[in-house]
Amino acid sequence: MKSITFFEQTKEIVGANTLCIRLANYIAENFDDTKVFYIGHKDYEAKHLINMDKVNYINYEVGKKLSFDEDTVLITSILNIFDVNIELDLSNRVKLLFWSIFPLDMAYLFPFAHKYVYKVSSDPKKICKFLKFVYGCDYTKVQEGYKFMYNNGALAFMDSLNLDSSNDCMAFSPTDRIHYLPIPLTPKEHSINPNLIEDEVINLGWLGRLVEFKIHSLAGVIKNATLYADNYNKKIKIHIIGSGKDQNLLDQCIISDNVELIFLNTISGDKLDSYILNNIDIMFAMGTSCIESSKLHIPSILIDASYKEIPLDYKFKWIYETHDYCLGEDVATMKTQNPHSFEDIISHVYDTQEGKKIVGNKCYDYFQNSHSIDLIAKMLFDLAPKSNVSISDLRSLNLYKAKFQLIKQFKRKVLKINN
Repeated sequence: MKSITFFEQTKEIVGANTLCIRLANYIAENFDDTKVFYIGHKDYEAKHLINMDKVNYINYEVGKKLSFDEDTVLITSILNIFDVNIELDLSNRVKLLFWSIFPLDMAYLFPFAHKYVYKVSSDPKKICKFLKFVYGCDYTKVQEGYKFMYNNGALAFMDSLNLDSSNDCMAFSPTDRIHYLPIPLTPKEHSINPNLIEDEVINLGWLGRLVEFKIHSLAGVIKNATLYADNYNKKIKIHIIGSGKDQNLLDQCIISDNVELIFLNTISGDKLDSYILNNIDIMFAMGTSCIESSKLHIPSILIDASYKEIPLDYKFKWIYETHDYCLGEDVATMKTQNPHSFEDIISHVYDTQEGKKIVGNKCYDYFQNSHSIDLIAKMLFDLAPKSNVSISDLRSLNLYKAKFQLIKQFKRKVLKINN
C-alpha cells in the first residue's frame, strides 16, 4: 500500500487515538514503501507518542478547513465521521475507513443520541426502537448510509460485539467476518514471573477505570473474594489499579477481614508492567486492559460490563476463551453464560505448582494470535485497499445533510418530553 492516513479530531489523549498512534508508528517504522500521515490537532497532547522522524504529522486547527489531496486511505474512529466533513477538505483520491471501537458507537451518527442510549437500555434492539421513535424517517436515511459504507469496505469493527450490536441497529446484514480490525498492542520483552507472589496469600488485580459500567463488575469480584476468603479461611489482596468518578460506590461493599483492598490510582507504561509482574497472580479486566496483563503471561480474566449490580451467580472466563476478538460483553444481554465460578479460577492457578504458568501462557498465546500489532497491521493492509468510499459518496447519500434534520427531530421529541 502506497499510503495510509490517520485522523484524530480531539486534542486530548484518549484510548481511540492511542490505537491509531500505535499503528501509525509501527507501519512507519516497518514498512518503508508505505507513506504514513497523521492529521491531528495542532495542540495534540499525544504528539510526544508519535515518531515524528517517520510519521508525517499534519497540524489542523478547529474551524480552519484543512485541504488534503493524497492517494491514500484515511482511517479514523466512526465517532469522527462528522468531523471528517467539517474539519477536512478531502479530495476524492482519499478513501475512507471508519473504525468501530466502542459498542453501539453508531449512535454518534445521531446527534445527542449517545448521551441517551444507555439510559434507555444496553440492549441494541431496544436502542434501535428508541432511535426510530426519536428520529423517524431520518433514521432510515442514516441506516442506508451505514449499509453503503459497509458494502463498500468503509467500515471495520473492533470485535464481534461491535459488529453484532451495530447490525442490530443498522440492519446491514453482514455476510462474513472479514471486517474485523481488533485492538493492537505492541509486545514487550519482559522477564516473566511464573511463580506465585506469596505462599499463603491470594493476590488478585483489577486494571481499569472506576466508572459506571465497570465499577459494578469490580464490586462483583470483591463480593466473590469476600465469600471465598471466609469460606476457605484464606487471605486475599486485591490490587486496584485505576481511578474514576464512581469509586465511592465500592464503599457499599461488605468486605471480609480476610480481604485487603489496595488502591493504586492510575499507573502506566513500564511502571504498570513492573507492578503487575511483582504483585499480581490473577488479573481481572476488560477491553485493552485485559490484553495488557495477558501480554505479560499473567492469568487474565475477561470481565463483562454492567450498569447495575452483578448477580452473585455471574461466572467468569479466561481471555483465551473469548471469540471473534470480543473483549467484554454486557452482562444484561449476554447470550451465553461464562464457564467458570470464582472457585474454579482460583483453583486453576493455585491448586498446582504450575497452574499460574500454564494459564498465563495460554493468555499470552491469545494475545500473540489475536492482538499483536504485527498481525493487526497486516489485517489493516488487507482491509484498507478495499474501501471504495470518498467524502463525495457520503455527501451524495445525504448523510451529512440528514444530521441537521436529525437535530430538529431530537429537539422536537426528546427535549419536549424532558421539559
